Order: sequence, then structure tokens, then C-alpha cells
Amino acid sequence: MRYKLTSILLLYFTVLVSAQSTARYVDTDVRAMQIPKASTRTVEDIATYIKANFSTDEEKARAAFYWISQTISYDIASMNSTNYYENEQQVVDEVMKSRKGVCMHYATLMSWICNRVGVKTFVVGGYTRQNGKVDILSHAWNVSFVNGKWQIIDPTWGTGQIVNGKFVRQLNNEFFLMQPEEGIKSHCPFDPMWQLLQYPIDNNNFSKGIVAIDKSKPLFSFNDSIAAYEKADELTRQKAALRRMENNGINSILLQENQHQIKNRINSIQKNTSIETFNNAVNTLNQAVNDLNEFINYRNKQFTPKRSDAALKLMLENVETILARYKTEVAGITYADAGIKYSLSEINKTVQSLEEALAEQRTFLDKYLSTAKIFRKSLFYNYNWMGAPLHQSK
Repeated sequence: MRYKLTSILLLYFTVLVSAQSTARYVDTDVRAMQIPKASTRTVEDIATYIKANFSTDEEKARAAFYWISQTISYDIASMNSTNYYENEQQVVDEVMKSRKGVCMHYATLMSWICNRVGVKTFVVGGYTRQNGKVDILSHAWNVSFVNGKWQIIDPTWGTGQIVNGKFVRQLNNEFFLMQPEEGIKSHCPFDPMWQLLQYPIDNNNFSKGIVAIDKSKPLFSFNDSIAAYEKADELTRQKAALRRMENNGINSILLQENQHQIKNRINSIQKNTSIETFNNAVNTLNQAVNDLNEFINYRNKQFTPKRSDAALKLMLENVETILARYKTEVAGITYADAGIKYSLSEINKTVQSLEEALAEQRTFLDKYLSTAKIFRKSLFYNYNWMGAPLHQSK
């Protein structure tokens, strides 16, 4: 799967750090910057140090947040560019090497460190509203499970600001452990589950700056939804996210683009899953072909060396079992493009031939087993059915 990353300027312009918040984390922040340089070469090194030197989940998340805010610079040159990544590993490798990035780099790095120190964290995609206007490009941030509840962390907006076209590092504690009611004033996830609200704000109201909680709406259990999300496979996650997103209203080009991306992701997952299932089915069918040919070769040798009647019956029963497994696997292909449909139509010819040959061998074996042993030799004649191995889909 390819990750599309649109790099954008999303550093908050209002920096108001309360003295109380700063004082609360002063000891953690000092210790976070004492990580030896040798322990900051990889995410694993950073995580190992944090786990060994910080106790609570809040301290560990704060250490990651502060280290990122003081080490990773905002990449102004890339803020309007579009980059493609095969996976999150590439995103992390890039930011760890260059020590700079945009929102996706910040959020992904935060997620990787936190999850490795035992603080459950996800990357959230969405869009923002500041200075009375909705930003036209997307943004990425985090949600983390800290102190027994899900909270919002934005390591990008917490790290500094752009002044006269230059990045100025300036810690903003407002974006560490934001409460959902505050977060929704500026951050709106594409998937409303990540609002962390029992009464999510729809996209129309967010765009207008209307973020008051409306309890006349149906109650939404985001905790239950996140719990289901954690257990689900990627296809189920994407389908559920698309459904929630569409129910929350698609009212902008940005949301339409994200909707399109999710649909493409769903199609890609379904196609890849179907190809994998198809290839497994081909392997299973080839096994049935090989096992039947083994029986036929053994028959042409007049069942020499000798095996028991039960062993002979088992040889064909195994072929029947494997063939049944193939049919079950093929039935599991829920998404078939033109290529898979064509391959299946061709394979069906082999399956039909295999079933005919299997029936013929079963008829012979039944006759053989019902014949007195002293007359069995007279039943043999040469027989060939050599099904060609099948090729897998690519």
C-alpha cells in the first residue's frame, strides 16, 4: 500500500504556554533532553531509554512529545509538496535521518515511540480550523491513551511556529493531552470516532465554528468503537471509517479526496486479499492434482509395493478432502477483478477434468476392493492423467 503524504503548513500561530503547565512537566522535560546522543539513533533506542527512565504513561508520552518538539524541525521546504511512502517505516526513517518533517512525520514518529514504550497511540488524519477559517489542506496528529482515557496530542503544533517564512521552535503545551472538547475547536478528524466525543460534531458545524455539544443527537460510544477498531483487520477498519465519515457529512473537496482515498484503500486491500486467497487455492488444487497422479502412478504399478485396502481408500479420500478445501477457499474470494475471474474460469476446466478423473479412479478402486484378492491382478491396465501444474496469479 502506498501512503500519500501532502505536506502542508499547519503550525499554530498562537503560542500561549501556561506557567502551570510548564512547571508540571519541568522535571520530565529536563530528563527527556538528557537522552544520550547514542540513544537517539533509532526509534527503538529512544523507546528503550524512555522506558528505563520514566515511570508513568503520562511521563513517557511527555518525554516523547518534548524530545520531538526540541529535536525535530518543521520542514518548510516540503510543506506544500506531495510525497509517497510505501509504509510508515519509510516515514520514520526519513524523519530520523533528516531530523525534520511535516505533520505526518511528527505524528508517525510520536506514535512509534509511544507504542514502543507502552502508551497506546494512533495517528489521526483530519483537517483544522484556525483564525476563523478552515484550512484547505489536511493535517495529522495523535490520540493517546493516558491516565485511563483517550486524549489528543499534536506534536506539530506543539513544536513551534512559522514567522516570516522561517520555522521558530517554541514549545506549546496547549497541544499536549488536549481534552476532546477543546480539541474539536481546532481539530476535526476525517473519521469522527477520533473526536473522542459522545456527541460528535458534524463537518458542516465544524466548518462554521459551531462546536457546542448537542445532546439531542444519538449517543456515540467512541470507546467501544475504538476497542472494536483495535481488534479489527485493516479492511474492516477502513470500511467502518468510511461509513462513519460519510454519515458525518462530506461537505468539501478535502473530505471528498479523503473519501476517495479510503475507497481506493479498501479496493486495494480486497484485491490483494483475493489474490492471496486465489494463490492459496491454486496451491491446494495443485496438491490435489499431485496426489491423484500419485494414486494413478501407483495403480499403473499394480499397487506395488503392496498397501492395505484401508490405505488405498485413504489415498483417494485425501484427494477428495483437498478438492473440497480448494472449493471452500475459492468461495472465500469476495472481490474478483477481470484477471482473477478469467483465471478462475480457466481453472474450472482443470477442476472438471480432475473431478472426472477422480470419479473414474474411485469407480476402479471400488471394483478392485470388491473383487476377491486372487482375481485383482486381472483388473489392471495402464492409465494416465497428468494434470499440469497451475500458475499462480500475480
